Amino acid sequence: MLSMVLLWSSTIVLVLFSLLGLLSIGLFYFPAALALMAAALFGSIGVAGSRGPDTATEA
Repeated sequence: MLSMVLLWSSTIVLVLFSLLGLLSIGLFYFPAALALMAAALFGSIGVAGSRGPDTATEA
């Protein structure tokens, strides 16, 4: 019984350590970077396709 507890506890610790490692190398920043690039692209298309000024102060 003790060996199974040690096996499962070490497995859980290793999985948590691996998840923290993924966070530290920025794996989850990749979707945010893609979203930012898409926003910049669509924003550029919107500005290039607009006919009038964006705000009332521009003339």
